[in-house]
Amino acid sequence: MVSRSWDSFVADARLLGRSLLVGLGEICLCPSAPMGAAVVAGLLLLSPWAAVLALAGGGAATLWAFVRQQDARLVETGWYATNGALAGLAAAWWVSSGAGALALTVAGAVLENLRAGKMVRG
Repeated sequence: MVSRSWDSFVADARLLGRSLLVGLGEICLCPSAPMGAAVVAGLLLLSPWAAVLALAGGGAATLWAFVRQQDARLVETGWYATNGALAGLAAAWWVSSGAGALALTVAGAVLENLRAGKMVRG
């Protein structure tokens, strides 16, 4: 088994974090990390639970695409994170149960990712 260095792990974590923020910024039609941070801050002020679900959905979708080694350009541009975050926001709106909303968020993010991966590959 090939061992990975700490530097590559940190670089991957930074890539995933930046991709998540860019995807959240895409919700406001401005795909940038600062706009994504502003979206998270606004969500935290309006509804902390919706912010948690948006981050969980965006993180799950981005991580799933990263682990499955899907198109790196789409991961970097936050495309998967946007879909996952929207799944989280929809779950926050539709489901009143906290555990049910979290389960729906992760399941929706992964399923959307699988569907989108098939669309990208053709």
